[in-house]
Amino acid sequence: SPCVRRQPQFMSSRARTMSTTVRWCRHAVTFAIAAAVFSSGGPAQVKPPPTTYAARLRLLLAKDDIRMAFVGRAEAERAQRLVALGSEGGASEVELEWARMVVAGTTHPSGYVIPRPLRAAAYPFMNVPLVLGCLLFSQSMVLLCLVQMINQTFNAIFNIANGAGIASGFKKRKVVRDLIPALMAACGMVLLAQRVERALPWRGSATSLVVAYLSVVAAGIVNLTLSRRSECTKGVPVSDAAGRPLATSRAAGRAGVARALITRSLLLPLVALVTPTVLMAGVEGLVPGLKQWKAVALSLEILFIAATLAIGLPACVALFPATVRMPFGALERSAQAEARRSVGDGRVLEHVFVFRGL
Repeated sequence: SPCVRRQPQFMSSRARTMSTTVRWCRHAVTFAIAAAVFSSGGPAQVKPPPTTYAARLRLLLAKDDIRMAFVGRAEAERAQRLVALGSEGGASEVELEWARMVVAGTTHPSGYVIPRPLRAAAYPFMNVPLVLGCLLFSQSMVLLCLVQMINQTFNAIFNIANGAGIASGFKKRKVVRDLIPALMAACGMVLLAQRVERALPWRGSATSLVVAYLSVVAAGIVNLTLSRRSECTKGVPVSDAAGRPLATSRAAGRAGVARALITRSLLLPLVALVTPTVLMAGVEGLVPGLKQWKAVALSLEILFIAATLAIGLPACVALFPATVRMPFGALERSAQAEARRSVGDGRVLEHVFVFRGL
C-alpha cells in the first residue's frame, strides 16, 4: 500500500514522525472521494499531464499531502536534484517517487522553493487560527479588524507566492507595493460588509451567510487582483509543448488570473461557507443540546472548516488544468513577435502553454 511503504532516508525526522492518524484520515478522505465520486476505473496517471477533472483532483489531493508542509528547503532542493538525475543518480524507485511528490508539493514550476506556511498543503491549517479569531471576536470591531488584516495579509502573500508571475522573478519592493493596496482594499471590503450586516433591518442565519459570502468574495477579488496585478501588466512566461520558453505575455497572465478568480475567489468561499454550515446543522439536529457546550461546538465548527478547505481548495482548483493551452492568436502582437523570434526556424505555432498559478 502506498500509505505504509518505507519512507526514503532523506526525509527529516519531523516529517517522518508525522501523526499516523492524520495521514490515514487524509488518505481515507482522498481515496473515498476519488473512488466513490470520480472513479475512472484505474490509478491516476501523472504523465502525461491529467486532462480530466477526476485525474486533476486526485493529483492535487496527493500533492497537498500534509507532510509537504513540513519539508524543509534543503530536502526540497535535494528532491529537485534527484528528480533531475532520475535513475542515473542511483536513487531507488521509492526515493524517486517521494522526490517527485516533494517537488510537486513544495516547489514552484520556476524552481523556487515555496516557504512552508505558503504551500497549498499548509493552507487549510494556516487558516484555522484565523477562523478561530473571526469566530471569537465577531462582536468586537477593533479585534475583528486586526484578525482581518492578518487574514488578508496571509492571503495576499499566498497569492504572490503561488502565482505565475513569480516565474519571471520578483523584487521585495514591488511585492510590498502590490501587497499594501491589496491589504487595505480587502480589509475595507470586509469591514464595510460587517457594518452593512449590522445596519440591515432583518437578521437571520441566511442573511448572515449571504453577507459573509459577498464580503469574502469582494475581498478575495480585490486581494487576488491587486496582489497578482503584475501578471496582467507585465505578463507571464509562455512556452511550447516541449516546455521551451518563448515569450512573456500579458494576455496569458490575464487568462491565469481570471481562472484563479473563478476558483479561488468565487467558488472556494461558497464551498467553505456552505459546507461547514450544513455539517453543523446536521450535527445539531442529531445532538439537540450541542449549543450548550460552546467549546465542543466551536471545536467542531473549526474542524469542519479546516476539513472543507483541505478538500475544497483542490476540488475548486482542479476545474482548470495547471498548465493552460492557449491559441497562439490569443497572445498580444508583441508576444507573438517575440515567440516567432524564439522559434527562429519558420515553424508555425498554433498553441502555447502557460502555468496559471494556484
